[in-house]
Amino acid sequence: MEKWQRATHTLIQMQKDVVASVGDLDAAMRAVVHGAGFVIEEAEGVAIEIIDENEQVYRVAQGLCHALQGLRRPLESGLSGLALARGEPMFSADIWTDDRVDQEAGQAAGIRSVILAPLPREMKPPALLALVSSKPNAFEERDVALAQLLIMPLHYALARTQSRATARMFEATFDQAAVGMAHVAPDGSFIRVNDRFCEIAGYSAEELLTDGFQHITHPDDLEVDLAYVSDLLADRIGKYAMEKRYIRKDGSVVWVNLTVSLVHHADGSPDFMVSVIEDISARKAAESLASYDPLTGLPNRRMILERLDAMLDAQAQGGEMVGLAFLDLDNFKSVNDRHGHLEGDRCLMAIGEELNRGIRKQDLLGRYGGDEFVLLMSDVSEKEAEAILSRLAASIRRLAQAHDWDVGVSIGATLAGSAEVGGEGLLRAADGLMYSAKHGDVHVLVRTIGERRAQLAG
Repeated sequence: MEKWQRATHTLIQMQKDVVASVGDLDAAMRAVVHGAGFVIEEAEGVAIEIIDENEQVYRVAQGLCHALQGLRRPLESGLSGLALARGEPMFSADIWTDDRVDQEAGQAAGIRSVILAPLPREMKPPALLALVSSKPNAFEERDVALAQLLIMPLHYALARTQSRATARMFEATFDQAAVGMAHVAPDGSFIRVNDRFCEIAGYSAEELLTDGFQHITHPDDLEVDLAYVSDLLADRIGKYAMEKRYIRKDGSVVWVNLTVSLVHHADGSPDFMVSVIEDISARKAAESLASYDPLTGLPNRRMILERLDAMLDAQAQGGEMVGLAFLDLDNFKSVNDRHGHLEGDRCLMAIGEELNRGIRKQDLLGRYGGDEFVLLMSDVSEKEAEAILSRLAASIRRLAQAHDWDVGVSIGATLAGSAEVGGEGLLRAADGLMYSAKHGDVHVLVRTIGERRAQLAG
């Protein structure tokens, strides 16, 4: 699991542990230290340093930092003092050669590299999260950003022991988090949202607080999301994560990775849900480019083969009959020769749309390459497959006549008669049948391979 994914899950658990600490600052600090060590695996030691009576104190420490627990130093000493004074993260790739660092204490503890992530200067008392390693150059720049995120729950713990002004500072930190965050009531209404979530969802905070997450969730994702929420509220699961879509105010769609956990009242009843929302639209766009044909918008060869493998795996577990059809356009070269390649592209796009309209909801059509299409069919018999494919062949002939394209189609289809039939076998057999249809007296040939021996139709 990637560090950012671990951070998302861990951040939620840390918030729950901090809330459960009920004002016990040391318990809250231990939760933060444990979570930070889990996310940033290169850290051999983690500690929280806090200002107490004009001294810097290692309040909670584990691992390589354990020997430093309770150590007190003068204010603004070493690199941690600089980080606390400035309220800015500090990083040293090798403290043994870094004059900013208290080298004597670091060397005594066997520390070589360190990350120091402080709370904002306005938070009283100042505190920071330290992550250390016995190896030089153990950390990357993104680890510094992660450390800044992982110290966030400490704001809430300090707010529980400080004034209302300190609590407002925690709220500001929540609002300015680099990821979308929201507190959601059990009925799905938003209790609190931060600025980043508003940017992702495309609504103002006021608009989001008026409606619940159901209002902005894509209809195709809502049923799954609600099922997760039901399990969460019933304590059947402790948290859940899913990729889903929001429909923004302007009608555009944004993909997000959503992680949700539940905070309980003291009596164990549901209080509110903590949601962390990460915009993954860029990744989804890249996946789409890798899986779809850019001309027709249909699934490409890679996606077709992946789906075929999945269908055959399901059949091995007792699923229904799987069918694969090769559709090869006849005389397509004449379109390019007579009308040019631009018209040839229009022809392919139009045929792709026509075929896609004619297939069943449970089936998948893709462009295999050039003027070849592939249709994957589930839960289908030879008779049904022949009827579907004959109908598709007729629709292509009508479309070609309407556009003065001298184009037809030859189709070969194979059905997996047993779980032992592999994808390569289906493809090879369908390809062979397609060539037989192209050079024979029929346009469609369908055959079952495997335990149910060949039945020729056409």
